[in-house]
Amino acid sequence: MTSLSIIIPFYNTSLTTLQRCLAPFLKTSYNDIEVILVDDCSTVIYGNQVTKLIQDAPTTIRLYRHSRNAGQNAARETGIQHASGIYTAFLDSDDYLDAAEFSKVLHTLQNVTAQAYSINALTVDDDGNSVYDSPERIGNQEGWLPTKEAVCTCASFWHWIIRTSIIRKHPLNTSIRIGEDLVSLIPILADCDKIYSIDATPYRYVHHEESTMHTARMQDRLQLMDGFAKMLQNNPKLLQDYHDEIEWQAVWHILFWEALQILQSRQEGSREYKAQSRRWIARHFPNWRHNPYVRSAPQAKDIRFRLIANGHYTIFSILSWMKHR
Repeated sequence: MTSLSIIIPFYNTSLTTLQRCLAPFLKTSYNDIEVILVDDCSTVIYGNQVTKLIQDAPTTIRLYRHSRNAGQNAARETGIQHASGIYTAFLDSDDYLDAAEFSKVLHTLQNVTAQAYSINALTVDDDGNSVYDSPERIGNQEGWLPTKEAVCTCASFWHWIIRTSIIRKHPLNTSIRIGEDLVSLIPILADCDKIYSIDATPYRYVHHEESTMHTARMQDRLQLMDGFAKMLQNNPKLLQDYHDEIEWQAVWHILFWEALQILQSRQEGSREYKAQSRRWIARHFPNWRHNPYVRSAPQAKDIRFRLIANGHYTIFSILSWMKHR
């Protein structure tokens, strides 16, 4: 039986970049791993090139194609449907894995039984140089991770390796472009009782200024609130068991993070987003200022969070201007 399915959606990713992503599996035979490529309706010529790239791979690589472009989570869903691994991991086609660190992860999967595992990620530039001083972590050390900590810190699929049977119980959100990982992950991790944090950093997240996160349209950012609302509607028990954690995630992402991106990029429509986000939080989480994570989480002490979350947008903009003039 296959231990791990790695799902990689792609859409016209440059062949060189995709080859970098697939490098460990094109060079090494992993007998208990399958790689599932999902082509989200790339051009025919490009699709043929990918087929040629993987045809002699020593690790099992299977390719599935969409007849229309449906988005990243829809492509992931296709991969999930075809996955035969006990566990599933996700890899973006413009990112890649460090083979040595990945071997540490595989060793843990063989020796520690859990429903989900977290891994570390290092943000790098196109040349592989670290962008930040330290990797992005879930948990501070190797060991068991409380589910509440996982729920309140998750944001991206690539930090997680999760039992496939649990993922299949929770359809991914395919209707939004910003925060689709977040609102899809929370119910999945909330359904996991045994979560293990692996102190290894296999994932290389390649930083692009032109990525969706930095260039999203205003209506895409506004849809994050719809994503949260749909998640809560489809999972009514979530707030009973994880109210503080989900409230914190909503405050961090809706009230602060997306507003920060808008302010830094001076995007048109910022007034509309700020007004709608504050109304949404006031309606769903009116007592958010008393949230224990808002009061004590290290990132909540960031002056940017304090200013933006509390609506002091002008002061933030003035301070930013003074810092960069």
